[in-house]
Amino acid sequence: IAVSVLIVYGSLYPFNFDLASFDRDMLPALFDFRPQRISRGDLLANIVLFLPFGFFAMQAAEHRTRWTTWLFILIAGFILAHGVQIIQLVLPGRVPSSGDTLLNMVGCALGCVLGTLRMPRLAAAAHTSMGPLPVPTILALFLLVWNLRPFIPSIDLQLLINNIKYLIDSPIPHPLWTYQGVVTWLIIFHFLDSDEPLLVPEKHYPALVFITLALGFFIVGNSVNIDRIAGALIALPLWRVVRRLQRPPLLSVLTFVLIVGISFEPFEVQAVAGSFNWVPFSGALNGNLLINVLATTKKLLLYGSLIWLLVQSGLRLSLATIAVSAFLFISEHLQVYFVGRTPEITDALLALMAGIGFHFWEDFRLKSLERFNPAAAAAVGATGEQLVTDSENVAILDPEPPAGVQELVVNFHRSQASFCLLY
Repeated sequence: IAVSVLIVYGSLYPFNFDLASFDRDMLPALFDFRPQRISRGDLLANIVLFLPFGFFAMQAAEHRTRWTTWLFILIAGFILAHGVQIIQLVLPGRVPSSGDTLLNMVGCALGCVLGTLRMPRLAAAAHTSMGPLPVPTILALFLLVWNLRPFIPSIDLQLLINNIKYLIDSPIPHPLWTYQGVVTWLIIFHFLDSDEPLLVPEKHYPALVFITLALGFFIVGNSVNIDRIAGALIALPLWRVVRRLQRPPLLSVLTFVLIVGISFEPFEVQAVAGSFNWVPFSGALNGNLLINVLATTKKLLLYGSLIWLLVQSGLRLSLATIAVSAFLFISEHLQVYFVGRTPEITDALLALMAGIGFHFWEDFRLKSLERFNPAAAAAVGATGEQLVTDSENVAILDPEPPAGVQELVVNFHRSQASFCLLY
């Protein structure tokens, strides 16, 4: 499902639908499946686009060798591929082509072939998996994917040339955005190293950085600037030092500083104070919707990372969430005195949403372990009081709730949170 969403997203971006652009003369192209002359880049892009669809669909199938499984996946791939072509009838500047559908089906079939291959290491990892991914791993993966926004791949030589030119034309890194790159990569390294199973061993971190930056050159609208490259190159050797320290408290401080920098940049005080907007997401609903959604997602990942770093530092999830939310609320209020800021309640609410999401996810994870792997569930801890350490992110629970306080105790995989709701 996720791959299908990404295919639709990448194929229909930037979603400038216009029914007036519908042209009946384009309809015959939807039924003409003869091969057409296209560029090598478009040919590869159309094939590669549907490789993951066929691969993951086959991996999810229970009987991979049955012809009915193949037929079902190929039919589903055809419906998705040709459906995208039909929708392009109402996208200005797009020319639907059944030839693209054929290439998509080639990619889907190749993905199915790859999905039937035996992969012992992958199977072993799945067999030893500790259930649904833990929060640190999920945050690390999302932060990695974020480097490839807006997620529109294109195998186009001209795009590569343009991105390289943009990089050469801006040779001086900006201190704040370089710092952002450093902190982001350090958080990614830390979260990947925080829990089992280790998806990426530490020795592969340089390759991970290189691949992520290299892929950015083939993403439409994702210019790999000198700030991102400098941040990644600084983070790699710096990690050698940071990994020996108390990482959660240190990274929490670095993230706090980053949020302050982003919140008040360019640090110009205005003569007349602005107004604070109490309507959530009011700023995100104005202007370009896609850009605002991406910006909101970036904030959600940053605030969520800070909350979990505080949890790993020893705070309860509830207290960490409230602390970050209060910090953002105060920060937004102070922005009324600075130029170019949009003070509103949204950021504080995003932190609350992240904390609540972590609570439900970890609860779901523990229940999944109890259902499918009771031994693992017992090992990760639903017993009594546990201390918070750097490697075991667990909070102390009070045996008895104080008078006048209603306590909801939630057992987590590596953390146990105590939510106190005052009457």
